[in-house]
Amino acid sequence: MKSKLYLILLCGVLLSACAKNSGSSDGSGSGDSGSSSSTSGSAAATETVVELQMPLNYNGGAFNLGSSYTNAAGNTITLSEVRFWVSNVKFVKTDNSEVAVPDSYYLISKNNAVTGDTTGERVPNFDLAAGSRENITLQKVPVGSYKAIKFNVGVDSTYNNNLSLRAGELHLFAHMANIEWSWTTSYIFGKAAGTCTSCSGTTAFSLEYGTNANLQTVTLNFGSNIEVNATSKPTVVANVDVKKLFTGIDIGTVSVDTGVSKRAINGFNNAGQMSTVGANFASAISLGSATSNVATEPDVGSITLNVAKDFNGTAFALNTNFVDDHSNTLKFTRFRYWISNVKLTKADTTQYSVPGSYYLMSTNSVINPSNINSGMSIAAANREQITIANVPAATYTAIQFSVGVDSAYNDDLSKQAGDLHIHQDMANYTWMWNSSYLFSQITGSCESCSTNKNFAFDIGANTNYRTLTAMTLPTNIALTKGKTGVINVRANVAKIFQVNGGAGVNTSTVAASGGVRKINASASAASMANLANAYQNNVFSVTSASVP
Repeated sequence: MKSKLYLILLCGVLLSACAKNSGSSDGSGSGDSGSSSSTSGSAAATETVVELQMPLNYNGGAFNLGSSYTNAAGNTITLSEVRFWVSNVKFVKTDNSEVAVPDSYYLISKNNAVTGDTTGERVPNFDLAAGSRENITLQKVPVGSYKAIKFNVGVDSTYNNNLSLRAGELHLFAHMANIEWSWTTSYIFGKAAGTCTSCSGTTAFSLEYGTNANLQTVTLNFGSNIEVNATSKPTVVANVDVKKLFTGIDIGTVSVDTGVSKRAINGFNNAGQMSTVGANFASAISLGSATSNVATEPDVGSITLNVAKDFNGTAFALNTNFVDDHSNTLKFTRFRYWISNVKLTKADTTQYSVPGSYYLMSTNSVINPSNINSGMSIAAANREQITIANVPAATYTAIQFSVGVDSAYNDDLSKQAGDLHIHQDMANYTWMWNSSYLFSQITGSCESCSTNKNFAFDIGANTNYRTLTAMTLPTNIALTKGKTGVINVRANVAKIFQVNGGAGVNTSTVAASGGVRKINASASAASMANLANAYQNNVFSVTSASVP
């Protein structure tokens, strides 16, 4: 019963998602991948990047998960995870005015793998891979002279009170979202967990803190000002002493939370001590150094990728009749698909893989979903262009990409890159009660069909992820520093409906369900492969390439 209640609550969070947040950018580079907000190297630069490093140590020495340490209370402990939010970063100028880093929500983490909880605690069934993240690249920092840095350790009330809001790295599957405290939704601000080998009885422990009242603020004065400008790449080192997380806490006397079978401080168990844990996270952070390093201007340019749709030579448009190779008259109301994992082939045959390249190409009117995401609407769109920034200067001869979302991200919606996030309305919560993405979604009507005119064709599942053969550019792109190359790609929608038994589909022969001709995981599932094959082999071709 408990796990069902959590599922109901999770659904409620998803239903409350707002349209204005479906396109929010995230601190790891959401949006057009490969882009950077840094304008360093430009004579007119008004902002650049600052590196914030937060290395974890133990009393000034090395810190490693699984190693044995003795805290101030004399407990012998080993840590399996230390995680906390850094948010609302601000730089303090010499005149004491402050400038805020936009969308600055970052999860610092050093952790072993964590298996998703199937008992209903927290967000169930989403595993957390082992990882270590101790460095942050702060984007869009205005040029200026700064004497200090300020930030919160935790999440401010605006976002802590509403998990449907997104900014930076915040999202409800970040493994720091807490759906148990008082049956409300909020974030865990900081957590340290492991085992106490010197404690009798229950040895596992978990120290957590959260709630708006426990939000912490840290200010680090530099001593000497740092200069942020077009020729510098400043670095701020903020050391994190894990030993100080246990100040005033004797693990051996912390009572056991029977819900998690651990000695625990959290919103339900020993909640009064959360303020101590929060204060410890703040006091554990101290300035290591702050320097104004001279930056080397990157030898990069950019690529504009235009993917224009047509139907056998006629410009593609919604609510317009087109006749396919089966003599079906089709009218489209939606055409959406993912382009992912873009690679550019160099003249020396090596490939440049565009980092985080996940782009939702969408031609649609306003969408008001009727599924679990019905609390949000998707704005009308006609996206046919991708801007790829920070492409290394080189001569490029070919382009390659995939259609769909690879298994690394398709199997775990907690991961984000490029345009990927769970509120895109291309995330599917219904197939076999799993979470995954729709790779393509095509809807419309078969005007020439005598019955069951409406159709809805979806592609999904890892087996239908397709990578195109590298397409040779008609003219090589000799990309130099600061220049922008252009690659024009044709997407012939008619090829999805061509006469070909190994690819494509004949709409008039697709079986109907509920009066709609459907292709998806449970209806005409085998046809999904034909659609995927059409995308892979027939739809796309490069028409031109240049450096204007």
